[in-house]
Amino acid sequence: MRATLQHLPRNRHGRDLLVGDLHGCVSLLETELARIAFDADRDRVIAVGDLVDRGPESDHVGYLLLQPWFHSVLGNHDLSFAAREVDPDSWEHWEIPGCHPWATSLEEDHCDHLRQLIARLPWAMEIETEIGLVGIVHAEVPCPYTDWRTFTTDLDVGPNGLSLRDHAVYDRYLHRLATSDAIGDASAFEVTDVAHIVHGHSSSDDCRIQRLSNRYWIDCRGWEAASTSRYAIAAMGSPRLAIVDARDPGNLL
Repeated sequence: MRATLQHLPRNRHGRDLLVGDLHGCVSLLETELARIAFDADRDRVIAVGDLVDRGPESDHVGYLLLQPWFHSVLGNHDLSFAAREVDPDSWEHWEIPGCHPWATSLEEDHCDHLRQLIARLPWAMEIETEIGLVGIVHAEVPCPYTDWRTFTTDLDVGPNGLSLRDHAVYDRYLHRLATSDAIGDASAFEVTDVAHIVHGHSSSDDCRIQRLSNRYWIDCRGWEAASTSRYAIAAMGSPRLAIVDARDPGNLL
């Protein structure tokens, strides 16, 4: 059963590690977790969505989704792949044609099972931490929303319907502001009642984490470091799979 919002209670025994867009780079994730001494009995990994496409191991993502320490929100690529399961009434609205060539080589049962696992992912997530709630949404919380609770309520039952969920998984407007030299007072974009909101989806040319008030974008295009996919975009910086502490999302581990 999929919830619109997933709530994770405070982890009092280990770390909450947020990971940027995975895009099928499961082995790269395992390498990076080993580097930072990840402990599966104590730590949790929370992904910002886009688990599939672009990278070499999208078919292995199901393994992660079965682990008790792994959590994720829906990204636009995940949503497109599992659209028929997520929203049977308007799945064509979400589908990105031709975006999942890797899936054509999977056995039908494997592919169906993976779709079902991905379809359970929430649109948003909140994590209790010692500094307060940390929100996770794949693309952005649109700027008319100034508090987390109103956004998550509307995401579930509000009047904006598909439009608000589009913003949550597709928008790049606020990321463009974050990378602009003419942004002005960034505090005007703060979302109240959370310590931070962390996103993926959008990345900068120099592959750095971007910040706008208490909003962060942590996609550093790690899939480029692990793939020669035809979807790859040449980066000016050094692509890497971003992993950050939920309490300090502006600094890579």
